[in-house]
Amino acid sequence: DKHLLSADFFDIAKFPAATFKSTKVESAGEGKLKVTGNLTIKDITKPVVLDVTLNKAADHPMTKRPAIGFDATATIKRSDFDVAMYVPNVGDEVKLRITTEAMAPAAE
Repeated sequence: DKHLLSADFFDIAKFPAATFKSTKVESAGEGKLKVTGNLTIKDITKPVVLDVTLNKAADHPMTKRPAIGFDATATIKRSDFDVAMYVPNVGDEVKLRITTEAMAPAAE
């Protein structure tokens, strides 16, 4: 992990965060979405489409607030984001997997 965080790869001292900002959400069938957006890694921004599966939308059993869970995937090339150490000896394509649960804020 230490090597991945170094300047050879993600250079977190210089670029501490990666971000994804959605620009469009489209239905892709029952419980599925295509979420288009901009992925930024090491100050390099590229368009990415996430394939999203909605797992469940319901009141959270403990908080009783509305909640939703989903999984998202996309395949990117490391070299597109200047994280290309050892390419082509180590594969350039990486599959991103994101699992998230979001909940409505509590009433004040």
